Amino acid sequence: MTFQSIQVQDLTKKFGRKTVVDNANFNIAAGEICAVIGKNGAGKTTLFKLLTEQLFPNKGHIEFQGSFERPSIGTLIENPVFFPKFSAYHNLAYFSKQITGTIDKERIQEVLDLVELENSRRKFEQFSLGMKQRLGIALALLFKPDLLVLDEPSNGLDPEGVRDIRQILLKVNRERRTTIIVSSHVLTELEEIATDYIILNEGRIVEKVSKDKLIDNMVKTLVIKVDAAKQAATVLNEQFDALEIKIVDDTTLHLSSDDIPSYDINRRLVSKGIQVHSLTIQNETLEDYFFEKVGV
Repeated sequence: MTFQSIQVQDLTKKFGRKTVVDNANFNIAAGEICAVIGKNGAGKTTLFKLLTEQLFPNKGHIEFQGSFERPSIGTLIENPVFFPKFSAYHNLAYFSKQITGTIDKERIQEVLDLVELENSRRKFEQFSLGMKQRLGIALALLFKPDLLVLDEPSNGLDPEGVRDIRQILLKVNRERRTTIIVSSHVLTELEEIATDYIILNEGRIVEKVSKDKLIDNMVKTLVIKVDAAKQAATVLNEQFDALEIKIVDDTTLHLSSDDIPSYDINRRLVSKGIQVHSLTIQNETLEDYFFEKVGV
């Protein structure tokens, strides 16, 4: 590992009069898997291009703390350009030669095996979308990067492929402590791998939060199934102060409270003649949390 953290300060990017990334400030510690979440047009791809110097900011800067040299960065942003008449192996061989001056056959085969892309003679122009995506990830991994920046790496993959990419990212993160910054519209997929989250909305950083803190912040709802929801709500309002109660339908209540144990709620309802069928805890999802933060 060649750096301790990535520090982004006042990062701003404009295209004409439109501000696409607006005064972004955040830190990413080495070894994190940081998921960047935002709607289409929120500025994710532009932010990634700034982080990888494919674009340069109008204001602000990015520092790699604890390093005297810029770390090796592997990227998959939009669609990498490959030679349509070349096989996967020969495409990677070309880039290996261009970047290092040599063709590292062993490393090329290693990353092709890692992304489960067979070393065949099939030409890139004959690849499915999923195969093209796997080759893009192989190229991002080819030079053993300290930092991976991946924009929608699971795009075009079937469920099995999505699972495989998740396992690949976890493997390189755990074995090499590779720092990963990744985006995806499939938020459930990000929940499986992320250690930290950045929520981006209209170019602004809404929040940078660790997974543990996010879980603490998420609303926990007690779902109560009863025979008479309105009567049960009246009983609970009489028994407890400052309890948020939502009557969902004739037999269902939602309660938002971390302080009152479910067994106490059950006991008090039963004591008032309310038949309780079930009490279950329903955790807020990452999608729910995101929409709440961006005001959707």
